[in-house]
Amino acid sequence: MLAVLSISRVSRLFRHVRSRAISRILLLFVVGMSVPVIMAGIFVVRGSSQHIERQLSQTNQLILEEKRRLLEQQMNEVNNAVSQLFSSDPLWTLMNAERIDAPHTLLMAAVTKQFKATIDAYPAIDSIVMFDSKHDFVLADAKYAKEAYPDPSLFAIDFGDRRAATYARTLGNKQVVTYAQQYVLPSVKNTVVMAVNLNSSLFFRELEAYDIAAIGADGAVLFAGTIERALLQSAALRSDLASGAPASGVMEAQGVKYAVNSTHSGELGWNLVRLQSYNQMIQPAKLLKETLFLSFAVVLGLSLLLAIVFSRVIYTPLRRLLHNIRSGMDSGRIPVSANEYQWIDKAFHFLHHERSELTAKYNIAFPYFKEHSLADMMSGASFDPQTFLDVLRVLEVDFPWPHFAAVVFDVENAALGDAQQAQVERALQQEHESAALKAVSSRIDTRRGFMIVNTERDIHGVYAALTLMKERLEAEGVSVTVALGPMFDDWNGLAASYRAAQHLLNGKFFIGINEIIHQPVSRGESPGAFHDYRQAADLLDAIRAQNEADAAAALDALFERIATHLYTTEHVKYVCYQVGTQVLALLQELGADFASSSLTGETMFAAIHRAETIFDLKRYMHDLTQESVRLAAALKSRAHSMLVTKAIDFIGQHYKRDLSLDEIAASVFLSPRYLSAIFKHDTGLTVFDYITKLRMETATHYLVSTQMKIQDIAAAVGYNTVQSFLRFFKMNFGMTPLEFRRLKGLNGGGDSQP
Repeated sequence: MLAVLSISRVSRLFRHVRSRAISRILLLFVVGMSVPVIMAGIFVVRGSSQHIERQLSQTNQLILEEKRRLLEQQMNEVNNAVSQLFSSDPLWTLMNAERIDAPHTLLMAAVTKQFKATIDAYPAIDSIVMFDSKHDFVLADAKYAKEAYPDPSLFAIDFGDRRAATYARTLGNKQVVTYAQQYVLPSVKNTVVMAVNLNSSLFFRELEAYDIAAIGADGAVLFAGTIERALLQSAALRSDLASGAPASGVMEAQGVKYAVNSTHSGELGWNLVRLQSYNQMIQPAKLLKETLFLSFAVVLGLSLLLAIVFSRVIYTPLRRLLHNIRSGMDSGRIPVSANEYQWIDKAFHFLHHERSELTAKYNIAFPYFKEHSLADMMSGASFDPQTFLDVLRVLEVDFPWPHFAAVVFDVENAALGDAQQAQVERALQQEHESAALKAVSSRIDTRRGFMIVNTERDIHGVYAALTLMKERLEAEGVSVTVALGPMFDDWNGLAASYRAAQHLLNGKFFIGINEIIHQPVSRGESPGAFHDYRQAADLLDAIRAQNEADAAAALDALFERIATHLYTTEHVKYVCYQVGTQVLALLQELGADFASSSLTGETMFAAIHRAETIFDLKRYMHDLTQESVRLAAALKSRAHSMLVTKAIDFIGQHYKRDLSLDEIAASVFLSPRYLSAIFKHDTGLTVFDYITKLRMETATHYLVSTQMKIQDIAAAVGYNTVQSFLRFFKMNFGMTPLEFRRLKGLNGGGDSQP
């Protein structure tokens, strides 16, 4: 059943396609869409393989050249390290010695120490080995006899006619590259060999990241990475590398094609090789060819779909429209024209006429508002009320009621964009739909806008309407501060009302945001442009005394004075900044370090500048004051601790003699009474209790660990008489010194208790 339905649908589709209009439209889409796709695809596929191969080859050569320079730099560093070791005095002395005696042991230790320092400096070096033809020892991490050295293959290095040799090998469980140099000392008939074992994974880590192999001058594979060694040792690759010049091409090995890129290091004698599967490299070209055929099929299907859609959505309605036009002309409902195309031409003439009328209105209004900016008109410098009203009438804006008012508003929680302006207009529109009130709004800047309100109400009625508008905006999440200028009946009063509203809105700093302001704030006279530093004296004294309550009261009094007598926002912020600067200076005087503190002049200036109202400013200054009081208390506590520590140090140095409180206080430049107070606060002990405690601890040490007599111990810990010592000892331990010594299991040594 489903098959029959599907066949039926396809048959209907093809019958629709066979229609003459659909056939023409389909042909148009196929030619217009398929031909460019096919032509572009042919050219792209033809050149894609060669382009991809050329681009990848160039990229590979750049990578190989970069890695070649990197390897040469690394090997130069190794070579320099070996040269420095050869030139060292201990090694040179050993190699020139006829025989090795006991004094040479220190030289060997110095050489092995130099080896270790070099290995630490170069992470890629695993070990350094040195031996010569004259002596029977090997120097590495220690001294070895040649017959006992665990890596005897080093003694069979074949240098040929070269001074240095490099080859890869396995050392223990590591793959290493051994770089060896030989030095001939004709004067002592000695040949010295120094071999450096380089960790392959570290030395060649940059090659491994890019699947690059390194082949030595003798054709031996120094590093293969992820490439099969059999490929690197194939005859085809060896012939490509024989010239030593950078090369790129395609080789076949083991029945597989590979793209080969290589470069030669003349300095090292090595070849760097990068092999990639050729089929994988040109895979994008194959995919592109398959995509081309698929795209052609998609274009055919899309062309058929577009032809059907175009026929049903555009072509068929257009034919129906033309049919209706012809029917209307026949019925006399439309003025008779020669044909439907003339009727369409008349319709376009009508639209052109309408557009001309709109353009004429635009040409009147736009130049006017371009020449007379909002700020200029509101300042009254170039405001002609009659011309302004004429322009508004052209724009079909009328004001039917006799009274006007200028309203300026700030959007506090967002930028004043089109959406916010529409919200303000809509909120007020809801009010004047049921009352005699109309408004036209405009933006002044990104936060501020203004409205011209036309109404038959008095100022109290306008205020009530603005209150409802503000409540509706708050319900929608928009916070606004509104200023209402004086009412006027003559358009000549617009500029004055606007300036008054602006002045009122600028005073929101002293009143607060999210309010409706319609009366000026009563303020005193300005005392001048400078700040009286004596105003902050009470505040600074309270901070110095670490009294947070007094500091808050002093700040409140200060704000009451400056808020009463200053009439500009900038002056209030200036005074607060000066007071804050005095507070920071006081804290610095007390020893504050602002490097790790948020109390800096920059942060304070930024916070004062950001304050939008005097309440925000007062809140910040209170926070600054509280933080300053806490910091002053911490600084004073730290200073006390330092003085107590110095006093304890002085007592520790002099407690074994008669010591007075006056002498201790003088050592830290304090009065005895003040020292006693802070000492008790920090240690929980009085000064004399601490001295007694220290003397008793020393006395018990003497009693337990020495055979000193009691009277000698008393004198040693600072007591003038034995009786004083005995009294304090018994007071602290509940027993005499002799009883304490016997309790600890020591013989009194014939000492008797006085």
